[in-house]
Amino acid sequence: MCWTTDSRDMLNGLVGLKVPYSVAFMVITAVRFLPIIITEVATVITVQRLRGFNPKKFGSGIIKTLLNILTPTLANCVRRTGTLAVSIQSRAFRANPDRTSLKKTGVFKH
Repeated sequence: MCWTTDSRDMLNGLVGLKVPYSVAFMVITAVRFLPIIITEVATVITVQRLRGFNPKKFGSGIIKTLLNILTPTLANCVRRTGTLAVSIQSRAFRANPDRTSLKKTGVFKH
C-alpha cells in the first residue's frame, strides 16, 4: 500500500473515516517511512558483511546481530524525525483548528 497509493489519498481516506487529522497524518507518515527503513536495514546488513561481520542466526549471537543492525538504523531514524519535525513546524502544522482539502472525500457518503 505504501508503494502504490498516494499519500494524499490515504490521508483523505482516513479523515473520511473520521480519524482525527493529526492521527491520520502520523499514520501516513509512518507508513511512508517503512520502505525507507527497510532499505536502510538492508544497507546496514550489507555494509556490516563487507566489514567482515558474520551474523549469527541462533543463540546469544542474535542479540549482538540485532544491536549491530538496529543501532545505526535507529540513529538515522532519529535524525530523520528531527528534520521532519522542523519541516512540519515551519509549515505551521495545526496552526488553525479547521482544515481545508483540495479534494472532497467521498468515503461512505450516499
